[in-house]
Amino acid sequence: MSLYSQLGLSHDASDSDIRKAYRKKALVNHPDRGGSTEKFREIQSAYDVLSDAPKKRMYDISMQRIFRPPVGPTVKRNVDVTLERLYVGTVLKFNIVRRRIIVPDANNNVKRSPCNACDGRGSSVQTIRMAGRIIQHTTICSACRRSGITLAPDARIEKKTKTITVKVPPGTRGGTEFTFQGESDEDAHHAPGDVVIIIRQSKHDKFGRSGSTLTLHHEISLWDALTSPEIRFVHLNNTEVVHQVEPGTILSPDTVIVLENMGMPTSSEKHTFGRMEIRFDVKYPKTIDPAFQTSLKKIIGDNTQAS
Repeated sequence: MSLYSQLGLSHDASDSDIRKAYRKKALVNHPDRGGSTEKFREIQSAYDVLSDAPKKRMYDISMQRIFRPPVGPTVKRNVDVTLERLYVGTVLKFNIVRRRIIVPDANNNVKRSPCNACDGRGSSVQTIRMAGRIIQHTTICSACRRSGITLAPDARIEKKTKTITVKVPPGTRGGTEFTFQGESDEDAHHAPGDVVIIIRQSKHDKFGRSGSTLTLHHEISLWDALTSPEIRFVHLNNTEVVHQVEPGTILSPDTVIVLENMGMPTSSEKHTFGRMEIRFDVKYPKTIDPAFQTSLKKIIGDNTQAS
């Protein structure tokens, strides 16, 4: 139990709070009033330290290790998100179960205390005299696993469920991490670590993505490839897009049409977007009518010989 706890105080108690608590405790526990001599001495010793500014400062520094244990491991979780949801932005909610130290007394928030087995040192030293020599052997404390810290007498560990909300802005990229500090497990030896949610972009059957650039693989017939058609497709936000190919343009498998401001959002606040590249998969007919083939040659000429 800390010196503050012996006076019934929290660690941020003021000098005035310390004086008032001491007078109250000393009055109740004074041996002349039927109190315990040992308890009274503990209260007096606690006050002697906490009422003296230099001693109090040294005590607070020495206790930081106990009340600020090392942070536990980070828990990472991958979450698959569709390209549609990354385009418009989305909100993800998860229920996580984590261990927490519970202190029944709301006025006493002491979760940890020095390990009694090793007096808070985390290890014990055994001195062995053998053949005129002194050998010291250090053993790690099994009770606190070297931390020097154990649960406070009234504290216990319980599993608690919490809902984590992740606000995913429009245009978020795969691999983006959202960190929630201090939301993972807590135990006697570690303060809560972080929970990290990692966005993993799901594969799309029509659109590819590279940064803010979207790539649409659009299937067209040979007729469309030759006749500068209207290109229609449904965008990621479920709106129909119509683009008229410039007359006279022949669409081949290596043709790329660029639509500016039709890619992924680059800033949800400024409403700016990347670009979209449309690439074509030309579907050739398996057979063609010979008469039509002859007519086609007359129209486009015989280009079978290299120029």
